[in-house]
Amino acid sequence: MLVRACVLVMVMAGCASRLLEGIPDLAAPSTASEDLASQPVDAAMQYVDAAMQTTDAALQQDAGACAMHTYVEVPLGAFGLLDGRLQSRMAFRFIVDVPGGPCDVPGPIDVVVQPGNATDFVGLTAHLWRSTSTDPACAATSSHFTRDVTLDANAPLSSPSLLVRDQAAGAVREATFAVANARGGPCLSAGPRMECNQDCDCAAGGGGRCVLEGEVGGVCLSPCSEDTDCVASGVGLSCADGQLAVRACGWFDDCVLRGACPFGQTCTGMNPPHCTPPPGDGIGRACSCDGDCALGGVCAPAGRCVMPCVTSNDCPAPLVCAGAAGCSPPV
Repeated sequence: MLVRACVLVMVMAGCASRLLEGIPDLAAPSTASEDLASQPVDAAMQYVDAAMQTTDAALQQDAGACAMHTYVEVPLGAFGLLDGRLQSRMAFRFIVDVPGGPCDVPGPIDVVVQPGNATDFVGLTAHLWRSTSTDPACAATSSHFTRDVTLDANAPLSSPSLLVRDQAAGAVREATFAVANARGGPCLSAGPRMECNQDCDCAAGGGGRCVLEGEVGGVCLSPCSEDTDCVASGVGLSCADGQLAVRACGWFDDCVLRGACPFGQTCTGMNPPHCTPPPGDGIGRACSCDGDCALGGVCAPAGRCVMPCVTSNDCPAPLVCAGAAGCSPPV
């Protein structure tokens, strides 16, 4: 039976000017090699600056061409392990690459978990809002949205191997990863940035998730891909690499230094300045072009403004991310 896991999907919501560096291209069918499993986190972090480039400027030009945005399912360009390896009872984190155009806006990644006997399965389906513009500026170059995907701690995974498959229509990528045994033992009470052996150590001490760090064990962190993931973390308002070169919530970076926020968001506040969602003005407003919609909105083919989102963290409260409907009132 398929189990739809509660997932934490992280996003670098901008136009990346280069592909993931250090993450091999994976085509189906294939098995993750030792080289892939040993990729250091530093290689995965090379995309950060490029991925934070906002698409707002491109959208403004797109709006001038009277374009709309259509919600579509797209095959992944690549994916790999964010932490280089997997260990049971710890955070399973992946880095994925979603091809798009400079006027496209990233959308959610659906994650489905299916427990098995010797192998567990994870299916990924990426989406984006694709621009209908014929403006040459929107097709001149290809862009890549890089995202972090962290499976929820309650995902029912217990097998020694994990098969990850791109489930978008026409997709061909899949890879199998070995899952090392947990160190086990009783759950400790570890706070943020303290050492841990399993997720329950961090949960007991309010430290977030146990993220692999080094050859053995891990550290309690709150994984993220953008500042909006950190508002409820209690351990900082900004999302950055920090001292451990692992993207996590903290106080060690700000959007003024980074120079950009994801699409529709603005750099505001203090201690530190951080990216915040737009207010959500004009959602559902009648439109014929993107330019008819307020900040952070695009015009959908149905002739109504929607606010694109990757997770509910990208929406102003109390709205939630509802796929093609964008930020919407909770049901």
